[in-house]
Amino acid sequence: MSKHCSYSLHKRLFWRLLAVQSVVLILVMIVLISVAKIWDYRSTEGTIEILHQAVFRQPTGALGLRETEDIRQLRKDAPDLWYTIRDMQGHVLTEGRIPEEYASIGNTLDHVGQARFGENLGDHDRPAARMKWIAMDGGQVQFLTGTDGPNPLAPFLFGVSLILAKMVIPIVAVMALGALIATPLVVRRSLVGIDQAALQADTIDIDQRGGRLSADDIPDEIAPLVRAVNRALGRLDEGMSGRNGF
Repeated sequence: MSKHCSYSLHKRLFWRLLAVQSVVLILVMIVLISVAKIWDYRSTEGTIEILHQAVFRQPTGALGLRETEDIRQLRKDAPDLWYTIRDMQGHVLTEGRIPEEYASIGNTLDHVGQARFGENLGDHDRPAARMKWIAMDGGQVQFLTGTDGPNPLAPFLFGVSLILAKMVIPIVAVMALGALIATPLVVRRSLVGIDQAALQADTIDIDQRGGRLSADDIPDEIAPLVRAVNRALGRLDEGMSGRNGF
């Protein structure tokens, strides 16, 4: 004897939908945080940003470099650190062994806002470098380096990921509320045809032939059941006709 088992389609859809949404949201958070950590590759843009934050103008007008924590970490991470920092007044700061390709650039790039070197086809033998003019107190300052520092976008991505992670619980709560409201409406609308077929089944008279269930507005997943019931009703009609004929 089989055990009768019933369940609420509304509840089952609600919990499964909420579970799927929660898993997807958590996976997105994991991916964002992982990408932020993994994407901390080195870039010359990161070196320029560190130098920019450390450079200052001395009372004499000359350029100086503060010994910031980022500068110390950069020297530790990049023993081959080299850079040239200069302004339009001829003040220059240098450090490290500057490749000869860039040692004599001087003021030849005064009218170029920024440039990359050694990253084009045919430039494989030339060390890669990055040049950028940045507006500072006292005028524009040119930064030239080929040392790779941290990607400045990685901390930003990591911070955004942490903020989003803190929002997971509120977002899940909002999704649960939305699923709680939407699921019954969607299910009720989707099962209108089934309700009509159930009413038709209740009105079928076993003594009258030709009774069938309507397949209008029936979901594709339920249509095979309705067709099977109609075929069963057809066989009953044939059996009744044969019995009466006998």
